This record gives sequence, C-alpha cells and structure tokens, in this order.
Amino acid sequence: GTVYEQENYDEKDNSGGALKPLEGVKIILLDKLHTEYSLPIEIANVLTDERGHFKIEKIPPGEWTLQAVKEEYASKIVGNYRIRKGEVFYVEIILRKGLEIWGTVTDTEGNPLEGAQVVAVKIDIQQNQRVLMPVVSTDSEGKYRISGLSAGWYYLEASHPEYAVKKRSENITESKEVNFKLEVGGGIRGVVLDPERAPVQKFQAKAYLFGTSNFWEGAISAASTFSQTFNSEDGTFVINGLKEGLY
Repeated sequence: GTVYEQENYDEKDNSGGALKPLEGVKIILLDKLHTEYSLPIEIANVLTDERGHFKIEKIPPGEWTLQAVKEEYASKIVGNYRIRKGEVFYVEIILRKGLEIWGTVTDTEGNPLEGAQVVAVKIDIQQNQRVLMPVVSTDSEGKYRISGLSAGWYYLEASHPEYAVKKRSENITESKEVNFKLEVGGGIRGVVLDPERAPVQKFQAKAYLFGTSNFWEGAISAASTFSQTFNSEDGTFVINGLKEGLY
C-alpha cells in the first residue's frame, strides 16, 4: 500500500490540500478488532519508504487490521481485511497532523514522579474501535507529552510501580494539558497451581475492582481491571499499583 500526507486539512468542512507520499510511517499489522473492546494484538510492523510505499508479506489467512503511526500525525486504523490464501490487498492511507496532550504526573503532595508511564487509547464506540497511542514516560520533572491525536474521546492512564494506577476519560477537541496525581498503591501476590499442585508457568492474572460504574470505563472494560501476563517457573505472580478497594 501507500501512505499519504494531506496538508492544511480543515476538520470543520472536511477539506484539505494536495496529497504527498509520507516516509517513515510505521504500519502495524493487528489481529481483527474485537467486539468486547479488548486491544488488538500487534503481529508485525514495517516502515514506509521515500515513496510512501509499504509491503507486509506471508500473512496467514484470516481477518486483519492495519494501524498507521507517525509522530505528530493522527494515528489511523483501517480494516478489517479478510485475507484468503494467495490474495493481495492494496491499501491507501491518508494521515493528517494531529493534536497533543501534555501534563505532569505527581504524587498527592505535588512531588513530580519520574518514570511514570502514560497511555492514551482512542475510543470509537460506533465503529467498535480502540486506537492505542505509543506509551510515553515522564521525565525528571514528571512531565510527559503525547502527540498525533485525532479529535475524539480518549481513555487515559498514568501508572508508576510504587503508586496506584490513575485512569480517566477525556474528550479531546483541541490540544490541552492533562495532569495526574497518583496515590501510593498496594499489591496482590500469589501462586497459580494445576490440579496436581504443580506450578503453572505461563498464565494471565486479572484483578477486578468492585463498584466501578463510570460509563466510559465500563465501555472499554479496562479501567477497573488490572491484567498482566506472567511466565514464571514457580507459578508466582505480583500485581502492583492497585488503589484501595475490594478486589
């Protein structure tokens, strides 16, 4: 396929300038989008060349989705494509300059938290799509910046190993500042055994927080769920960053 940039785009009247090939766009091959709002899984990725061209080969038959990502541009998902053996699809993708969010992650005393991770996921309930932006980390002053956002509702999450995860939803219609204050968190540790009491080495552990009723959080089924995949020889697991509550 080919990726183009559209300059001087006006979102109000859906008009813009000429298209030109865009180099260095990361094209990510994802499994099909799920109806339960779980994030699609990355299978492979390539970069566009100076002509904006890309090629992904040896794709197993099935349903696939593409995500185009480049710094300062609004990420875009296209698909689903049902690929059969021997079939070849040609795809054209148009990217436009995006919005930004920035801010500071601090503790409850206002001290900046270095190394906190901030993630933004765009929610499109009508299209049943979730677009995951690259995860960013805060600097020594607790500051972060995420660029390349298109307008719409976003699920935002700030996390730090020693603090409870903070999650919120924001309607991003223009570039804006979004700050987070994190509280000291707790954790759950344990061990997973099979019926013979032998350790299970590879598993997923989820902690569900009771009593969450926020519409957007419920819609994406992640804001009250803390999930990690473990590969542990002795079957042990630890889930940190939990805020106070019943799990």
